[in-house]
Amino acid sequence: MLDNASWKLMPPDGMAIKLAATEKAFLETLVANSGATCTREDLARSLSSRQTQFDNRHLDAVVSRLRRKI
Repeated sequence: MLDNASWKLMPPDGMAIKLAATEKAFLETLVANSGATCTREDLARSLSSRQTQFDNRHLDAVVSRLRRKI
């Protein structure tokens, strides 16, 4: 479960994971498109409003950070 108020990801084991702004925005995009395919371009575009030049390397870094946290 994604807690928008506290910017935390609440997994079933109850150990809250604090998210950075970009990580939160990334997960919000996936949740908003639940059941639909999100392309790399779609994800980068949704995050670009927060950072002017969001490219594939930045997207890879966001995914890598989330994987480590989870």
